[in-house]
Amino acid sequence: ALRLYLDESRSLDVLPEAGTLACFVSAEFAHEVLPASRDRLSLTGWFRRRSDNIL
Repeated sequence: ALRLYLDESRSLDVLPEAGTLACFVSAEFAHEVLPASRDRLSLTGWFRRRSDNIL
């Protein structure tokens, strides 16, 4: 499961279910992956945009 810390007193667990996609700004939410009892796969990526300021 993925645990997102929403603030000092609240967290949200996202369970690994087929068809589930979790997208969040990782710099804004403390998070962790909880221990698994079987093999798992994960995919991590970043969305970026080019700066409007070209040298």
